[in-house]
Amino acid sequence: MTSSPRVHKFAVFAAALLAALFSAAKVPEFKNGDTVVFFGDSITHGGFYHKYLADFYRTRYPDRRIRFINSGIGGDTAAGALSRVDVDVREWNPACVFIHFGMNDVDRGAYGPGVDRSLLRRRMSAQRNYGANMLKLVAAVRNAVPGAKLVFLTTTPYEDAAEVELPKGASGWAVKNNVGCNIGLSLMSGFVLDEAERQGVASVDWFSELNAFRERHLKTDPKFRFTRWDRVHPTEIGHSVMAWQILREQGVSPVVSVTELDATGRVGRCENAKVTDVAAGGDEISFTLLAGALPLPVADEALAFTGEFKVEETLNRETLRVTGLAAAASWTLSIDGDDVGVYTSAQLGRGVQLGFNPKTPQFRQARKIAEQAEKLRVEEVIVRNHHSARWFFRGKTDVDDIPGFRNWYETVFLKNPQKWSDYFGGMIPGYLDYWPKRVEVQADLRRRQDALLPLAKPVPRRYRLRRVGG
Repeated sequence: MTSSPRVHKFAVFAAALLAALFSAAKVPEFKNGDTVVFFGDSITHGGFYHKYLADFYRTRYPDRRIRFINSGIGGDTAAGALSRVDVDVREWNPACVFIHFGMNDVDRGAYGPGVDRSLLRRRMSAQRNYGANMLKLVAAVRNAVPGAKLVFLTTTPYEDAAEVELPKGASGWAVKNNVGCNIGLSLMSGFVLDEAERQGVASVDWFSELNAFRERHLKTDPKFRFTRWDRVHPTEIGHSVMAWQILREQGVSPVVSVTELDATGRVGRCENAKVTDVAAGGDEISFTLLAGALPLPVADEALAFTGEFKVEETLNRETLRVTGLAAAASWTLSIDGDDVGVYTSAQLGRGVQLGFNPKTPQFRQARKIAEQAEKLRVEEVIVRNHHSARWFFRGKTDVDDIPGFRNWYETVFLKNPQKWSDYFGGMIPGYLDYWPKRVEVQADLRRRQDALLPLAKPVPRRYRLRRVGG
């Protein structure tokens, strides 16, 4: 089931209007010693965008020690998040807080085929409540961490236009296609951008960026989507686009390293790179290069879209340029003894990009760090599951009284789990074990994240160009 052409045209128009009308303060670049909190719903809780930001900073600025804190909870709203500002924001004393809510506030169930007065009222009520609750939440965050810089994130789009094959046995809320939901989300996004401008804080318009992305691809592929089958949660592709947008708006350095020399071995322009021990003969040039950064690791699923978003030029520029080589010749480039490519003199004269070359040892070094960081991200998601149990059962029992909560779980909840929630109830045992030692658990996660920094240090590498043809 897909939405009507009229609904699509409205979404495209709304996205374009949002992008044209709003421009907020610059998203702050993260500095050494910063703690950054990502305060949101399930798109943050189980997501990747904050992990991809950490991957970038760890490999681009290995001397910066930055804390990236996942403070997302699945199912949460701007109203619900008010109850956890102290635990999930204030306790971290962050330098910067990214705030992202809306997908659960929009009342997706009020959208779909057909409409009546009741549904229209629900839609409008959701808009009013979202605006009021976001203002309360922002005020609470400001009060909790008055020195922190805030960044408002718009909602991500709901993918009502893609043809989705439901997995076997799929049931529940995700089965229904809430056609037209993007109209509500676009209005919420407009509110976020408008409020950011009014308050003089930075914002990132994910809605417009991702909506334009899906519209481009749906023209040729009706099954294209950047979310999972539920149409709500972005895949690694969607999260990559989200992270790239934040990085571009921060104005981070696009340079991994830029190295230029000529056929005689004379070193020219070098940026974030140091060249030593140059040896040049007729058919061979070799040198040692110490770069100041590693290339940006990108999820395999997202690599095909790096060209579309100009990631190499804007975020991952690793250039080698050698001029004055014999015309019409070909050269094999090896790094630390491994052949990484064959290039013509003309290509080398223009400069070759190595940032996404999987054969280079620096690419493999960055990828290995990202793989280790992914294991820690999974552990953080589990920690957020524990926090989800605390969030969901607040008000139903005293979640701070661990013995009392355990007794309630065993004597009340287990007698009728469906009355409360099978999903969140399954998180209670983990929470009961975690909460008394949460400080130690979090400290251990931070220590292991810090242990990745030395692994991100670039090392000197021996480059060799040898003539193989022409």
